[in-house]
Amino acid sequence: MSWRLQDESSIQKPTKELRYDTQLLNFARLLIEIHTWKRLHFTPEPESEEELRSRLKSYIEVNFNSERELEFISALRGCLNHVGYIGAAAKDEPERIQVHVFETIVQPLHRYLGSPELPKTQWIAMPSSNESALDDSNQSENALSMYDSRYEEQPERRSPYEKMFWTKMEEFLGKYIRPLALSDDFRRWPKEKVRIAVIDSGVRREDAEIAVAESTQRIRGYRNFTSSDLDDCEDQIGHGTMVAHLLLTVAPEAELYIAKVLDQKTMSKTQLHRIAEAIKWAVLEWDVDIISLSPALSEEHYDINEELTQAVSPSSRKAKAKLVFAAAGKQGPNEPQTWPANKSGVIAVHATYWSGEGAKFNPNPRSRLNLSTLGHNIEMPCSDPANPDERKNVYISGSSFATPIAAGIAANVLEFARHSLELTDRSKDLIYSHHGVS
Repeated sequence: MSWRLQDESSIQKPTKELRYDTQLLNFARLLIEIHTWKRLHFTPEPESEEELRSRLKSYIEVNFNSERELEFISALRGCLNHVGYIGAAAKDEPERIQVHVFETIVQPLHRYLGSPELPKTQWIAMPSSNESALDDSNQSENALSMYDSRYEEQPERRSPYEKMFWTKMEEFLGKYIRPLALSDDFRRWPKEKVRIAVIDSGVRREDAEIAVAESTQRIRGYRNFTSSDLDDCEDQIGHGTMVAHLLLTVAPEAELYIAKVLDQKTMSKTQLHRIAEAIKWAVLEWDVDIISLSPALSEEHYDINEELTQAVSPSSRKAKAKLVFAAAGKQGPNEPQTWPANKSGVIAVHATYWSGEGAKFNPNPRSRLNLSTLGHNIEMPCSDPANPDERKNVYISGSSFATPIAAGIAANVLEFARHSLELTDRSKDLIYSHHGVS
């Protein structure tokens, strides 16, 4: 897609009437022919670009309607959009047409074909005055808020139950979990430690606790899904680092695997495939036991749903199901749970106050099978943005932070079971299921 826009072409001259780029219309035709493995004939042959676009649009609507072809259909539609007009208005800024081609054609084709991660684009974002020319594929309209997290420098009031929660947690860990590291009795369970995949914004590797976890091999793997630099899991927003802190505290014997899918608090719809790829990697490459998923969506995403289904209910009998914990939501008390928390087989996690009472910002539970744990005014040390060398405490709230605590508690259950319980294969399968945990 490196053609030169011809200055002399009438198609490239700005006019009040929208024009369409001949090359992309022909490219759409070529994609259809490759896909169907036959020539696409129109009778009579279209005599104008507008007629060709109309014929192609009708052909796509009639012949492509499978859910599995949604990304391919999206790429075809990208070829039929107002590219000629954009290109004509962008003689001095060719990045505009490049951005359009990359985001509306190349990326959907990449996701449809399952190709390796494409390099992160460095192209300039489209100016707001021209965003309407990119139809519904531009990122500004598709930016999705991914967390229900809240931060305060000082809460309005401290709970008398705050110290009790962590005291009870430490007593439990000291009595039942930490001693297991000295035991060689695994009751015929695998000797590997419980593995947790953290699908979030990465971690800040200069953070003291993260650095210690790396040196003691409590963090065992990294994978970046936001760019072609697969090892760059540096956390740009801090959320993933806080999630890792909570897991390291609550599940001291578990191993963490860090999957970075966000580099800001929002994500465009065209980037959601990163989450699907991270889930697939966690299942097939890391073979984790538990997936902690704090990002939440308002509606189902096809690729993510496919990978989650394979995680919680694998098609292969030899594959082991995974426990998937997802934040219950960011909608508030009058709204339903977000997705994928409301997906069958995924464990929805709601937030509670220190007392154990459900937080008022929780969404309505979908059914009786819901879990809740601490997710309000959790004290968390972090770097001071005004002075990076100084650390201060903030107080974090949200089901996105309750989720790793619930995942850590589940990891302790698995850790205790593999050392102390003699279970049948059926019982082991049950403990790795939504029903068994909840």
